[in-house]
Amino acid sequence: MKRILGSMWIAGLCLPALAQHTAPFGEGNVFNVPPKDGEIYPAGFIASRTDLNNLLGGGGTTDNFEAFNISDGGAVSSGNTVLDENTVYEGQGPGLVNDGASYLTSSNLQWNGHNYFSLPTRTILSNSGDRQIVIRYDTFTTAMGVDVLAFSGYGDSAVVEVFDSAGANIGTMTVTIPGDASPLFIGFEHAAGIGSVRLTHANWSWSPILNDHTYGVACPSDGCAGGELLKVKTRAKGCGCFAKAVLKNGTPGNSYGFAMPGGTCIQSVANSRGKAKAKECPSASGTVRVPACGLEAGAVCP
Repeated sequence: MKRILGSMWIAGLCLPALAQHTAPFGEGNVFNVPPKDGEIYPAGFIASRTDLNNLLGGGGTTDNFEAFNISDGGAVSSGNTVLDENTVYEGQGPGLVNDGASYLTSSNLQWNGHNYFSLPTRTILSNSGDRQIVIRYDTFTTAMGVDVLAFSGYGDSAVVEVFDSAGANIGTMTVTIPGDASPLFIGFEHAAGIGSVRLTHANWSWSPILNDHTYGVACPSDGCAGGELLKVKTRAKGCGCFAKAVLKNGTPGNSYGFAMPGGTCIQSVANSRGKAKAKECPSASGTVRVPACGLEAGAVCP
């Protein structure tokens, strides 16, 4: 393990020593590319943190990587290969992150302090020489999002790969991480569950930098018995397209999350007859879902 408290490394360090030192190293600005305008998001990817928060109904779990005590402008690279709720890192922990997700590297996990190469907050990366870091979910997760950053002067592109619990690829996207240490949001939703996410730099030997990782079940419900039914009706009103979704055969007193076509998550408590309702106006043609129950029904606006 090697520790550094500033940007003191010289360009041109030999490759075998890279994993022993804190990133970054080498000449900067070579891949200092600006963010792309009008980024195209493949199916499953979420465009903004606002969209993620709407899917999660204001809930979810967030790791902000602030629990590790490190001085401003500093960074530590240690031999930890797993960061989870049980990890003790440099004598600190457990409890550095929440139970539910693990952060995996092949040899070295690096923790960055505020203002280290202009980073706006405490962050982590993999400094293992293979350019990648993996987020693995230990609890059922259908939606996630994370801020990805680069050191100031070290912008790059990166490949984001999302896998289900069986290890099958369910989404791949190439993103451009700006070289001014500003965050780029990356998110994904998959109703059947997300098992892991792998982020790989195109050029630098360390991984993309992670901050503010939020994950959970999109539009959560208290629980589903398996016999629930979902119906949707639409009609024109003064506010626009009015959509009304009704869940039947629910558990009285349970809260059910309705993901509406307009992009909102509406929570509704089932009455004594097991019926829960959600209304949206203006709405849109699309699909109403109760993700936790695996229910969906089409909505067609007049």
